[in-house]
Amino acid sequence: AKPAAKKGVGMFVEPEYRETEAGEKTQIGLRVKKLLPGGPADRDGRIQVGDMLVEVGGVAVGGMKLRELAAHLVGDEGSLVDLTMLRGGEQRLKVQLPRGDVTAPPKQEL
Repeated sequence: AKPAAKKGVGMFVEPEYRETEAGEKTQIGLRVKKLLPGGPADRDGRIQVGDMLVEVGGVAVGGMKLRELAAHLVGDEGSLVDLTMLRGGEQRLKVQLPRGDVTAPPKQEL
């Protein structure tokens, strides 16, 4: 038996930064840039481009690097992952998605 393929939910996010008063950039969150057509997030329909990804499986991810985030987001195909999204700065949205078919993912695909 070969090991189960590791899959994500077909969602591209990019870090969002804000400048501190000292003029340094600080990461304030991860914003959804694109949904992979036909991927789990796209098929589910609740997550929209522009939403902020706040938590994955109860873990706050707003300050994480993408590589670190992938460790939380990617898992065995068919397993469920709980995501907490923030829309418009105030509306919290909890979405549970199955991990699955993301084909030939580019580098920043999660």
